[in-house]
Amino acid sequence: MPIPVSLSQALKSLMKCKQIPDADLAARLVEYLIEHPKGATMSELSKGLNISYPMVLKVVNELESLNVVETSKVKPEGGRGRAKKLVKLYKPMLLQLIKDCKEILDTIEEKLS
Repeated sequence: MPIPVSLSQALKSLMKCKQIPDADLAARLVEYLIEHPKGATMSELSKGLNISYPMVLKVVNELESLNVVETSKVKPEGGRGRAKKLVKLYKPMLLQLIKDCKEILDTIEEKLS
């Protein structure tokens, strides 16, 4: 019987499987974006995850290089001020990462059988 695993634990394992630096933080960020399907600005991520903006930027850049998230600039309401960076989860790539890790685990299982 499978051991129940939370979404947080599963995402941490996925990030570690793909050797993503700062796997715990990357998992938290991905979970936040799953809970906010319309995306979140960098400052919303920083506040929502209670981590510094530079650390959010670092992890977003890592995930963006793997195409797990995509970013765009959105103009502030009223059209004044600096554009904000919006971060959205790119689900097809996250699903591909899951598939890749399943293949790794299947290979291990085959060797053990």
